[in-house]
Amino acid sequence: MTELQWLFAILAGLYACECLGWIRRGSVAFSSMTGRRWRVQHPTSVIGNHRGGLVLAMPLPPLGGLVVANQLPFSLGPDGVLFFVAMNMNPGWRPAQSGRFLAWEEIVKLRLDGKKLLLGREKIHAATTTTLASHLLQLLSMLAKLGSEQRGPAIKQMLREALDTKRIATLAVNLRARMKHIRLLANILFVHVFVVAPVLITLVGIQVTWLGLVIVMFALTFSIATLFHRAHREFYPKATDDRFTHTLTTGLAVATSLRAHDILSRPMLETFHPIAVAKVLLEEKRFRAFARNLLLDLRHPMLPSCPNAHPPAAFTENYFRRATLEITEAWLEENGVVCHDLCRAPVPLDRTCHAYCPRCESQFMSAESCCSDCGGIELMIFQPQR
Repeated sequence: MTELQWLFAILAGLYACECLGWIRRGSVAFSSMTGRRWRVQHPTSVIGNHRGGLVLAMPLPPLGGLVVANQLPFSLGPDGVLFFVAMNMNPGWRPAQSGRFLAWEEIVKLRLDGKKLLLGREKIHAATTTTLASHLLQLLSMLAKLGSEQRGPAIKQMLREALDTKRIATLAVNLRARMKHIRLLANILFVHVFVVAPVLITLVGIQVTWLGLVIVMFALTFSIATLFHRAHREFYPKATDDRFTHTLTTGLAVATSLRAHDILSRPMLETFHPIAVAKVLLEEKRFRAFARNLLLDLRHPMLPSCPNAHPPAAFTENYFRRATLEITEAWLEENGVVCHDLCRAPVPLDRTCHAYCPRCESQFMSAESCCSDCGGIELMIFQPQR
């Protein structure tokens, strides 16, 4: 390969890296080819670990879109906060969690350091973005100021707000409108860098074309960075440090400019529950499949449901999970989903299958065993077919 070919290969490699995003387990990515039809992406187990994995944004024009939604990384109760949740909306293992319990009196000492929640100098939790970390600290600080009798209703109200599909839909519409021109320029830049430039250099020669190609390239990246800065200031007015960093890299790095719309969209819905985002973005069939898996996990969490044997910790986990289940089921019913029908028992694969796991729905020949993949959940016996 020539030096010029190596240059384009390196640029393509950098762009491929920009198309990959790391998300934590307990989070769900929603990706789209055109920004209209969406699909679910969970952290991959191929390139990942017990904390998270990679997701892929559409690398080819029209470059698509990517948003991420998260479940809360802790359980909330009247007495304190448990940094553990039994719910696991991703396939496979549950995310790594400390299981530490903090009384509300200790929460007031928490402080923010970038993406980290610190208690003194000790890291209690690390969020994926600074905006999410700030949101989590505000949430905990607000609850810490309330009395124990007020926290229960406040926690349930917070869970309901995370399921606000009207607000999600409004944000999605606004985001699509603001990203329209950014994505258009990114597509033009993609064609310029990976199609026009190689063709012109091959046919005419680099000595004649390089200056014009560079001028057009930087004009496009500067335009993208300018539009990105305006949109970021509108959607994330307090994230000044992030805005400066992203605007600078978008204006100077071609590979980053091509994915500027993902940088803008990815954190947009991060404070909402994934099932509410799924309701807004997914087609009905895909939404019901997603909701079924999530509801089965809420009803039958992977064992152990709480790794902390301290009574207040166990109570907090059970309180939060039951509140989440109650509010989620009520929300599904309000949205026309009958939970009983959604969670019907699976059909036996063949005559040898006599039992199934109520969480992951794996089927077994004997009802006397248990589901080791779900931590030892007791199996349920298939009812005779009428």
